[in-house]
Amino acid sequence: MNRPCDRGPREAAAEKRPGRRLNVLMVEDSENDALLMADALWRGGFEPSWTRVESAAELRAALPKSAWHAILSDYRLPGFSAFEASAICRESGLDIPFLIVSGWMEEEAAAAAMKAGIRGWIAKDDLGRLAGAVAKLGAGS
Repeated sequence: MNRPCDRGPREAAAEKRPGRRLNVLMVEDSENDALLMADALWRGGFEPSWTRVESAAELRAALPKSAWHAILSDYRLPGFSAFEASAICRESGLDIPFLIVSGWMEEEAAAAAMKAGIRGWIAKDDLGRLAGAVAKLGAGS
């Protein structure tokens, strides 16, 4: 699903501000979690447009379809993981900042993620930090 962040007219009128455009590919099995991430990016000053994928096949198909500024991936999805998603991204030859956004992750897994080239981890219960983490990676235009 590809769309700009869903904002109601009341929210848009109350908080008009220019945002940095951000094309985000979300590897996420929960539509609600994707909406929460998009909202956190918007609140953090971005104007997100995003596509959500749930499988390796969908990820491979989505990678060449846009100039992605960032990839946000859940740690564990049914039959798929952030490590697999990161490997697919590296194999594509595209250099896209990749962050894990997950409800829970063991310390050892977080360390392994950094060694694998994943650039960061944000807890889903701390999405207020997401926009700052994405900005630090230089994502957005």
